[in-house]
Amino acid sequence: MKTYLLDILNKFQRFGENLDVKTILCNKAWLIFNDSGDKEVYIFQEDGTLLVSVNGEVSNATWQYVSANKSLIISSDGHSYMLRPSFMDDVIFVLQQDGTNKFAFMIHEEQSKHFHPKSLAELNAYFEEKVQKQLEVKRQAELNAIAEKRAEREQILRCTVSEKWDKDKKYVLKSDSQYQALKRMCIKRGLIWTIAICLIMLVLILFSTYSIFGNGLYLSWDVTLYVIFMSCVVLFWRIVMLWSKCDSYIIQRREMYMNKYIKEGHKELYLE
Repeated sequence: MKTYLLDILNKFQRFGENLDVKTILCNKAWLIFNDSGDKEVYIFQEDGTLLVSVNGEVSNATWQYVSANKSLIISSDGHSYMLRPSFMDDVIFVLQQDGTNKFAFMIHEEQSKHFHPKSLAELNAYFEEKVQKQLEVKRQAELNAIAEKRAEREQILRCTVSEKWDKDKKYVLKSDSQYQALKRMCIKRGLIWTIAICLIMLVLILFSTYSIFGNGLYLSWDVTLYVIFMSCVVLFWRIVMLWSKCDSYIIQRREMYMNKYIKEGHKELYLE
């Protein structure tokens, strides 16, 4: 089993205490990476024997896992090597030769159809992609943490600023020229509509009481009352529509007021 220097592996975390090496290694065929072009396969048996196949030529070796220092000992042809698990994913299992910065790479043979590196550069590219993904996940986690922190603070600020708005509302609206102009317009149009409807109702009452054009024709009270009722409905609807413009503006002004103070309260987060 050849070992190689690959500095990028130092960027990955080492395994924890609960690594079950036997479950990982046994009953699987592992393709050993080498740059010689030979097909080298290791098969770890549960009884501690190791079958080594190099281009179809099989030899016997032994292996054992030492839990005291979390290391794997492989013995073959009178030589023994102590290797420590360094990295593992669904495709590759990396072992570090104890006391060195050299690594051995074992690829699950079933995965070799999709990933079968021929050079150290291909291996390095694989781990660079892993590092990039880790950085992206870390950055996303940081952004999520900032967003959660901002949302939590915003909720607190909204409660505080809402109370402040209730106190400052009259002063803010009084000094808002746009709101005052809108309010005057609503009052003016409301008065015009009220006067117009009142005049219509007065004319209808007069026509229902006195003869129209002195020819003995009177307007039916049923018609008069119906028209008066509908006029009142129209007047009410129109006044509601006019004042809803003021209400909409007040809601908009409230949001602007609150967002201003909330953003100031989040100033250090927006700078991140």
